[in-house]
Amino acid sequence: MKRLLFCLYNLISNPNCAPSYQHIERTHHDRMKVLNIFFFSFLATALFLGSCNEPSLIGSELVEDEQGVLLFTDSLSITMENVEGDSLIGYSPLFANYSNYLFGDFDDPIFGTSKAEIYFRIVGPGFYPDFDDAERLDSAVLVIPLDSAATYGDLSKPFEYELFELSEKPSNDENYYTDTTLMVEPMPLHSGFFTPNLSDTLALIEANSDGEEDEVKVVRELRIPLPMEFAERLFNTDSLSYESDSIFAQTFKGFYLKAVNKTNAMAAFDLVNSRAGISLYFHQTDTTFRRFPFTMDRLIIPSYEQDVTGSPVQDILDNQSTADSLFVLQAMEGQDIKIQLPDISSLGDIIINKAEIEFTIASLPGDDADFYRPIDQLVLTYPLDTDGTTRSLINDVNFIGTGNVLFGELFGGQVFSSNGKRKYSVAISAHLQDVLSGTIENTLYLEPFQRAQKASRVVLYGPSSQSNPPKLKLYYTESTN
Repeated sequence: MKRLLFCLYNLISNPNCAPSYQHIERTHHDRMKVLNIFFFSFLATALFLGSCNEPSLIGSELVEDEQGVLLFTDSLSITMENVEGDSLIGYSPLFANYSNYLFGDFDDPIFGTSKAEIYFRIVGPGFYPDFDDAERLDSAVLVIPLDSAATYGDLSKPFEYELFELSEKPSNDENYYTDTTLMVEPMPLHSGFFTPNLSDTLALIEANSDGEEDEVKVVRELRIPLPMEFAERLFNTDSLSYESDSIFAQTFKGFYLKAVNKTNAMAAFDLVNSRAGISLYFHQTDTTFRRFPFTMDRLIIPSYEQDVTGSPVQDILDNQSTADSLFVLQAMEGQDIKIQLPDISSLGDIIINKAEIEFTIASLPGDDADFYRPIDQLVLTYPLDTDGTTRSLINDVNFIGTGNVLFGELFGGQVFSSNGKRKYSVAISAHLQDVLSGTIENTLYLEPFQRAQKASRVVLYGPSSQSNPPKLKLYYTESTN
């Protein structure tokens, strides 16, 4: 069963969005359930933040019960199991776009191959630009801004690409997942190379408001020249097609950007940038220069393929019962880690004051942390069904809210250093109290946050590790009830 994944930034950027990062089944009932979950999570957050005198269960502070002695243990063990990831939501009419889209055929020295390609379309302007009076058509350029923050790996090798037109029209009213395949025309519109340059500026000749040619400088843009035959189609399309986007979409169904060669990196594009789209350049008169922009439509669909065959990760997955066990996490559609919490009922009737799990990052031969940095933010979810295909964020995350600037500090899930080792620590205070009360099962899933927008990964030591096993750190008091 496919999973819908969204991040809370979608809610911030689009108030009409439902909550982020829920794995949602494709039914109207489930959409309404997600809205209800969000409402009650929001209400719980408001009550939590407004109750200054109430003890906190999110793990940001130690809270000592006035009638009990604070106790501590880190001797309880967890179990871990890698589980294969599933396809993610790529596009939905109910949610805002991702802030970046991955692109490339990434040959990772540890994790195998990850391929990311993109389907997209431009939107009709809703009016006729009146090209009839133009003196001449000059060119058409597809503009794709780069996202430097999400670009990942060794960028020294050029990316080879091919740009195709779609032969089938995707629907703005449907959900599309990251295993989507759409039909394309047999011949590419353009083929080329680019090397992501994240700092140097590019000097362009653009039209100013007076129709004069001005030199402007832009940073981090891929500019793909389109053939004149295509530019003429845009230039000569009838006025009715321009005034109706549905008719425009029948004529210009969309595009497919294909990765051709393997590199040791993954590029990232900012397709929601106002500059993204097609720029049509023409002369209104011999001395009047114009640029008409065709902006990017909301319908942008990432397409992913990942394969660990023959990689060190395949060996890890095949040998997780060894003495120094290793477990892997990978963004996009990669591996998650299923965690089984211990039975803490043996501690008696207790109140959880603070609980967290600490993981140690493993460094493998052939890996390069300068190029392949570990996942920057992890989250925990719990299953809503028996097979774990539908999940929800744990309450420790919901109470804080992933849009909170202090989210990483309060919940954890970010890389930190301790005694010369890189680690993660994640808060499970509220979740463990729920487990103790019997309201939910003791199963968790450790996942990359905003995984559809990242190519990063990490290897963690597992419970059988001799020197770096994960630690469940539990601070509690005995109940006086």
